[in-house]
Amino acid sequence: MTLFRKALRSMWRNKKTYIACILLIGLGVMLYLAYGVAGESLYRAKDVYYRDADIADAFASVKSISASQVAAFRLDGIEEVSARLVYDSRVDADTLPDGGETDQIIKLRLMTQAQSLNRITLSAGSVPALPEDILMGQGFLDAHGLEIGDEVGIIVKNRRVMFRICGVFMTPEYVYIIDDGGSLMPDEGTFNLSVVLEETLQGLLGMPGAYNDLSFRFGEAVTMADIRADLEAALEPYGLVSLTALEDQLSNAMLTTEIDSIVSMGESVPMAFILISIALLYLMLKRMIEQDRSQVGMLKAFGYTNLQILGHYASYGAATGFMGALLGATLGYALTGAMLDLYNVYFKMPNLVPAGVWPYILRGIMIAVLGGGAGAVMGAAGVLGLRPADSMRPAAPKYRKRPARRGSAAAKRSASSPSLPGDDASMIQGAGAPAISGTEAPAMSAGGEIPVFGKRSVGGAGAATPGIGASAAAVPGGWQGLRGFAGGPRRRMAARSISRNKVRSAFVVGGLMFAFAILAFMGSYSTMIDDMMLVQYSRAQVYDGRLNFLSPVDAHVAVTETARVRGVADAQPLLEAPLRLHAGHRNVDVTVTGIDADCTLYYLYDTERHVSVMAPADGIVLSKKTAQDLEVGAGDVVTVEDTQLVVREVVATSFGAGAFMERRALGGLTGWGDVATSAMVRADDLTELKELAKVAANVRNFEDQAYTRKLLTDMMAPYASLGYVFLAVGILVAFAIAYNTSSITMMERKREYSTLRVLGFHVGEVAGLLGFEYWILGIVGMLFGIPLAKFFKLAVAGMVEMDQFSMPTGLGARDIAVAIACTCIAILWSNAAARGQVRKMDMVEVLKERE
Repeated sequence: MTLFRKALRSMWRNKKTYIACILLIGLGVMLYLAYGVAGESLYRAKDVYYRDADIADAFASVKSISASQVAAFRLDGIEEVSARLVYDSRVDADTLPDGGETDQIIKLRLMTQAQSLNRITLSAGSVPALPEDILMGQGFLDAHGLEIGDEVGIIVKNRRVMFRICGVFMTPEYVYIIDDGGSLMPDEGTFNLSVVLEETLQGLLGMPGAYNDLSFRFGEAVTMADIRADLEAALEPYGLVSLTALEDQLSNAMLTTEIDSIVSMGESVPMAFILISIALLYLMLKRMIEQDRSQVGMLKAFGYTNLQILGHYASYGAATGFMGALLGATLGYALTGAMLDLYNVYFKMPNLVPAGVWPYILRGIMIAVLGGGAGAVMGAAGVLGLRPADSMRPAAPKYRKRPARRGSAAAKRSASSPSLPGDDASMIQGAGAPAISGTEAPAMSAGGEIPVFGKRSVGGAGAATPGIGASAAAVPGGWQGLRGFAGGPRRRMAARSISRNKVRSAFVVGGLMFAFAILAFMGSYSTMIDDMMLVQYSRAQVYDGRLNFLSPVDAHVAVTETARVRGVADAQPLLEAPLRLHAGHRNVDVTVTGIDADCTLYYLYDTERHVSVMAPADGIVLSKKTAQDLEVGAGDVVTVEDTQLVVREVVATSFGAGAFMERRALGGLTGWGDVATSAMVRADDLTELKELAKVAANVRNFEDQAYTRKLLTDMMAPYASLGYVFLAVGILVAFAIAYNTSSITMMERKREYSTLRVLGFHVGEVAGLLGFEYWILGIVGMLFGIPLAKFFKLAVAGMVEMDQFSMPTGLGARDIAVAIACTCIAILWSNAAARGQVRKMDMVEVLKERE
């Protein structure tokens, strides 16, 4: 009970410091719980959904295959084949309650129910039973104000057919609903899924008894790499269009990437907060025990064992960890709910609810308690060797060898009687000055000034104070430069404190470096989308709109016809072809983009070098992601369609991984000739072109760059808001680190600061010593924080990088400026708190402590 009451008093006396530690631990547990539960919830929902819906291992699109051919399909390694019919249709906006409310093409992917694999999940209503029945995605109904029972007009083969909505569904291969035409953001109001009866769609398409979409289940231990060549050969007679493994399927890739990224973040970021908290507790308990020497000695004298006393101090850290864990669990659970609400918007899966909450809470509490206890135990380990008799007197100052300047009088004196700079008074006196003990004060000059703060003659007129100069070697890079920067005796005292407490100073620098890096990294999230759009839409894809065709058309015809539309100022062709690149035993399926040499609407822009690269006619340019997958670089050779091409350049791109060639060269490589799959336009008014795109038979979709930018901004807005939340977290981290270390410094130097107050220093002057020290350490920490923030961005970009987009890895001047401003705010906040501690200091009691 005695030790318990002592622990309560001690923790209450240093409550602000403990609160800062609790805050740091709480933030770590919050992130651990939020990221961990979100990742676990996504993983479980995906695993259960894929298993219940029996998702396929591979998907193929063909021109046509009959039911009898599907039934007779046999291939070693294939256990099951499922076929269905798929057709991309347009919606008649006039039949929607809101009239479409958009000038974009509204598309529905009509599908028949899969025979076995990729089974749909009915969310509401009933499955189609009549020819006019149709199932739709919930997002489409919400976007247009539709309800079950409403009718919608759908254009199939230039003929409008009215369907009645009979229910709402989800399907496992479209958890992330985006069009295959190159879009990265789901827009469920302009593209969604639907299911109709097989006989209905076959009749509308004129394909009775035929299918164009196949799904495969592999045998045990069979992978796509093992079977791809044989499967392609087997499907070639049916007009193979595409073949994709589950791991490369767009929806699954987006979901898997998100899970992997948040799991990786949850395993790394929270532990950094916990480790910082452990280090703070170690430093604090170590200094506290030095202050409690006499109390520890008395406890030992009364019969308390080393284990009991060690457990007493360990309870400080364990209690701090437990309270931090409770705070973090509460905040983390709330943050988890917000993250899952956000994921439910983009990932369409049943039962996406919090999973594994209690295991993560218990693990978080265990990590926090054990971590806090470990930090306290390490800090209190020195108590084991303390004898009761030794505790009744102050600890002997540590001997520090002073390298003296050759030829000086101080060097000769230090050779015979080295000074002890660890003494409390050493900060205010030079070598050879009488030691200050108890309430004795140094002699004052006639002018009322303390001589040791100025220049005095030691070994020659005008020589600098030896005590200050003797610590020169302790400062990295030499003392003279730092002394010149510091200027003034009080600032020199602060600089000497840094050099004499290297571990503490290094910890402050490391903590502020970490806080700065977090601030810069998280702050960049709020500008990341702007940066990506700036590069994509003002440096690379500078066109206003783009017509994407269902099948390649003659480039001259495409450009000529498009340029005739009113409002179009310029039109240029673009060719995209899905190809497989080979390099040794590695191969990658990518979209190769063909750009004209004189193209002014699409530039191959390198986001790292900030230059535009020419698409070559006698080689190929690879995106950075593609080059990494193939393990090739500039000058290497890749094989495309049995043709060897030299890699001329490797470029970093924000959107779209792939490869690039000159358009006519790509047409020759594919055998398509001088064709285009898209027509890019610069236009003053896109209205008429959009109307034409809605009725043109060979137009897949129309991309309006302004609409795409808005869609991307709206989609990423919640992520940007999370960036602001973590920016606030970074400020709290910076403050907690600065405040805790300043409190520890105050704890171990309160006698020194009280002496300065007795000598006539004002509160602001004393606080300025500590403040100046932290400004120096803060500047160093911020300088080292810039490359650390860059490392964070590279690490996270590597975790979330995929074929469709890559996160920018650069740090903008705005990001660094925000991080500097926030770190400075944290240091100012901490210094204000230190000023309050100095003001409350009882000088008489402090100076009596060692009598």
